[in-house]
Amino acid sequence: MATVFLSIPSKQTGEVNLAKPLKQFVQDTYGASGDFTTQLEDFNRLRASAVSKFVDKHEAALEVLYRYHDQLAAVEGKIPITENANRINFKWMDAFDKGNFFVGKLHLTLSSAAYERVCLLFNIAALSSQIAEIQNFDTEEGLKMGAKLFQQAAGIFDHLKTCVIGLINQEPTPDIAPETLGTLSVLMLAQAQEAFFRKTVRDTMRDAVVAKVANQAQDFYADALRLIQVDSMKDYWPKGWVSLVAGKQAYLHAMAEFYQAKAAGAGGEQLSRLQKAQELIQKANQRGEKHIQFPEALQRITAEFTQAKKDNDLIYHERVPDHRTLEAIGKAALAKPIPPAKPMSTNFKDLFENLHPLAVQHAIQGFEAKKSEVVNIEIGRLREATQMLNGVLASMNLPAALEDTSGRAVPASLIEKSQAMQQLGGIAALDTLMRELPELLKRNKEILDETARLMNDEERSDKELRQQFGERWTRTPSEKLTEPLKAEAAKYSTIIETAMNADGVVKMKYNEHRQGIEILSRGNVAEALPNVGQVPAEGVRLLLRAQDGEGRPHARGSVADR
Repeated sequence: MATVFLSIPSKQTGEVNLAKPLKQFVQDTYGASGDFTTQLEDFNRLRASAVSKFVDKHEAALEVLYRYHDQLAAVEGKIPITENANRINFKWMDAFDKGNFFVGKLHLTLSSAAYERVCLLFNIAALSSQIAEIQNFDTEEGLKMGAKLFQQAAGIFDHLKTCVIGLINQEPTPDIAPETLGTLSVLMLAQAQEAFFRKTVRDTMRDAVVAKVANQAQDFYADALRLIQVDSMKDYWPKGWVSLVAGKQAYLHAMAEFYQAKAAGAGGEQLSRLQKAQELIQKANQRGEKHIQFPEALQRITAEFTQAKKDNDLIYHERVPDHRTLEAIGKAALAKPIPPAKPMSTNFKDLFENLHPLAVQHAIQGFEAKKSEVVNIEIGRLREATQMLNGVLASMNLPAALEDTSGRAVPASLIEKSQAMQQLGGIAALDTLMRELPELLKRNKEILDETARLMNDEERSDKELRQQFGERWTRTPSEKLTEPLKAEAAKYSTIIETAMNADGVVKMKYNEHRQGIEILSRGNVAEALPNVGQVPAEGVRLLLRAQDGEGRPHARGSVADR
């Protein structure tokens, strides 16, 4: 029995430094979470190790690829690698390209962790087929391992077929195009089914069961042959693939007929099926050309046919029916695609398990922002309540009314405020400031208006020149250049509007308390105070209102500052 199987070549790539470009992103995004330099270096070494394992055909090499794939999948949600974030170029060659890494015609370079993962999955499937190919299919262990790995490869190729376009969002190289992946999946499934056929033969299972398994295998190979021979892909495959697949399809069809003939027992049906099997095995040798031949199967089928014909001629004398009238052989699909597990490695440990996924990190940041917003709102409410309470106290002339107003001494607060007023220039200084306010306001408005006019003139000139010279006028549009300045001008315009309103309030308060301020400015507070016994604290209350500004000491301070 021929033991020739097909394996998929691995995609080739070059070395890439993952640690350096990702380090800054981790520090900026997860700065408070600690130093991940060691983990990034381990991640980089893991990729380098995985890339070097493409040539090793044993299960330990698969485990390295599994761990890198799992780490890549785990890190995608935490440290994105895309065209817009953490740009790292991954260059992968087409697996079936006849060139090399430097001069190969078919390759694709993308800054995408998803693309890297697609190519890595392809190589995991390819390496699985390569390891399966070298198994000893004459042993129980070799048959089981080969069937398992072929099914795993079929499952990965089938998984990639459905998701590759959505993951890379670009025209892929031919090896990872959906139609190619679909063909490879069917081919791997056919080889897995053939391995099961070999096992049923080795385990001497009932002939009818073996026939069904073989018939399903030839059906899978027929599907693979049809896909391989598609005009757009026929010349893409390695030389000899078409011959080998076509030969195996005919061979397994012949074996299905052979075992069904044995299950039918002596008689006309057996002869008809053996005759069909003989025709099919001869066709298999013709199709296989120099790539695969089945001399043992031909010899066995011929011997069985010769003996069956002899027995029928001498003993049974049954009519040999037309093969087309016979009942179709059933099918038993033992091989099924095994989809990639999550995680693929049985001992995977995330290097970045202490990092939150970006979605969680953004949720935490959103929570902190919301918390700050709520706290600030409550603080604002407390301040408003405090201001309201201060207003109530001021309306009751508190705490100034609690000072000694018996008439025996001038309240200490009056003396302090009077001295402060004199040091600052008294009412004369305030009058000067009040007279200067309109002129200063006017000057500020003139400067702001002139600035706005100059920006508008410059923008109008830019538009005229752009219209005149068209594409030759390459200067950045004026409206973009002056946009920050216009925003600043709008801000200062608002400030001036607010100041004008505030000036009116200050002027009103100043006129209201001018008499008391004048007394404080002269410094003869004691003389201005009437005897408490004669005038019940009215003079004191007048001075207290002047020095306290109706419970608003900041009003006078604002005027002085201005």
